[in-house]
Amino acid sequence: MKIKKSDVICYILSILLFGWILISFIQVNINNTLGGGVNPTWNFFEVICRFGTPQATTENVVETTTIITTTTTTETTTTTTTATTKTQETELSQSDFELLSNVVMAEAGNQEFTAQYYVACTILNRLKSKLFPNTLKEIIYARNPIQFSVMYDGAYNRIVRNGGASDQCKRAVQKALVHNETPEDMYYFTSCGYLRGTVPYKKIHDMYFSTQKTG
Repeated sequence: MKIKKSDVICYILSILLFGWILISFIQVNINNTLGGGVNPTWNFFEVICRFGTPQATTENVVETTTIITTTTTTETTTTTTTATTKTQETELSQSDFELLSNVVMAEAGNQEFTAQYYVACTILNRLKSKLFPNTLKEIIYARNPIQFSVMYDGAYNRIVRNGGASDQCKRAVQKALVHNETPEDMYYFTSCGYLRGTVPYKKIHDMYFSTQKTG
């Protein structure tokens, strides 16, 4: 029996068609089994390899995504510049602190806090100057001429007998010791106008403060 060439071709095409239908059927089943993880464009061998590899179903797989974050730490060095005032903190012994507080009370006990602070600054400016004695006691008790009349007219002694300076006067002295914001050469004050021969600086309440006259 002689087989025609056309019959062979039809036979081959039939086998190919059957194979293609079989592969499509296998792909659909595998796709359902693997949860949609099979690409329809895979060839037969890719499907067989994929199907032969153990796969986890969507019911058993817990996908864990690890995010690695690289943190770049930039060290910033902040330079803090502290402005230094013209004067530094002044230290006094307890006895000198009480002496200065009582003088401020005797000179400006009836004045506002700012005037009391300026009186304390004036005396401390003298303590830092080479134009005046080196100790607070010498400055306050200076004579020829008398610098602080309250030391000799009984006003200072009355303050001491009555218990000393008020809390407000003590706070004024404390502030002057920590932060003296007055001119370095503000050495003078009176309650009756600016002192002759000095440079007027500021009037506070009833007190007149002035600086050293130069030249």
